Amino acid sequence: MKHYPLGLFAVAAMVIFLGAGCIGENAAQNTNQPSPATSTTKDEKTTSMPEEPSKNIPSLAEGIVLNGTVKGNRTIELEWVVAPELAEQADKYYFTLDSEPNPTAPGRYWYWRGPTYRELTWTNLPIGQQHIRVCVMAGETCIAYSNDLAVEIK
Repeated sequence: MKHYPLGLFAVAAMVIFLGAGCIGENAAQNTNQPSPATSTTKDEKTTSMPEEPSKNIPSLAEGIVLNGTVKGNRTIELEWVVAPELAEQADKYYFTLDSEPNPTAPGRYWYWRGPTYRELTWTNLPIGQQHIRVCVMAGETCIAYSNDLAVEIK
């Protein structure tokens, strides 16, 4: 009869020892944080996971997308993203600025950059509401215009 308490103690020790290993494994899996594979709503995906960089590249239909930040002192910083098919054809990027929407070349004010550039700081601009577009130039021909960027130059 004295062997039963020792045997029961050994069984209880094994259950506790093996159970501790299982508890640690389940505790790691049982977090309340959604994983990328289990996110179920659009908001969760948008707020918890960054977009892939390739999603920020415009398609050939969009062509070229222009963004800018007014810096004051009659200056704007511009950035543009170009569809790869257009970037391959670009000899330069031609910028045009006017007070009227959707300016086209040659425009009231203009500036150009080489085909490897994707940013520009443009200074000494006229104060007030202005519209800027960039054109992809292949030789002397504009093959695609960007969106019209409306800005208030200060």
